[in-house]
Amino acid sequence: ASVRASGMAVLELEAQSERAVDAIVEQASDAVQFDRAEVICLGCGGMAELEQKVRERTGVPVVDGVACAVTIAEALVRLTLKTSKVRTYAMPRPKAISGFPLVSD
Repeated sequence: ASVRASGMAVLELEAQSERAVDAIVEQASDAVQFDRAEVICLGCGGMAELEQKVRERTGVPVVDGVACAVTIAEALVRLTLKTSKVRTYAMPRPKAISGFPLVSD
């Protein structure tokens, strides 16, 4: 629906958590009311511990990107999935090297 900023630097988020919650809730509420957002995705690791407070004050689901990334990583490990080696990450094909090593006369 939209991308909005709290106007705070990462270190400010950590040092002034109540002010951070107020700033995030203000933007999140505007996103819900004016931009028709149905969920808030926190876009900074410094906001991770603020998820519950933002959810309580906005009344919409709040996604913590750090928790989501860890959960996805855990799922990939449990599923024993690995990167495909078929195309993009395939081992390079052998190359013919001519004129090496250089032979001096």
